[in-house]
Amino acid sequence: MCEYDGRPPLSDAAPADGDAYRQISTLFRISADTGSRADIISIAVTMWAPSARAAGQVYFSRLVAALFQSIGKPEPPSLRSAIARRRYYLSRRPYGIVWFNFVTPDQPGYRRVFWFRLSE
Repeated sequence: MCEYDGRPPLSDAAPADGDAYRQISTLFRISADTGSRADIISIAVTMWAPSARAAGQVYFSRLVAALFQSIGKPEPPSLRSAIARRRYYLSRRPYGIVWFNFVTPDQPGYRRVFWFRLSE
């Protein structure tokens, strides 16, 4: 298992709005049974303030597109639309199960999470 938790690069997250950038965190998690192949890839972008939602959504969309480009698989139909509308998405593809959700945790304060998972 490999995991990264941190802030996105400023140039990718919100080039014109450093305040929004400071309110975004990113989590990447990759797990596998063997070293040569990933079984589960997860990406989460968390916005900690309402002002960061637009920048977080753009950044998240770029990360998902980059993932599909890097693995050489087509993005499933309607995934981009689901992300843009912040609507739940689940699709079984020949290469795995694609899942997306926009999560609003039930706790005090503002926190919204764009969550993506690709699994076998």
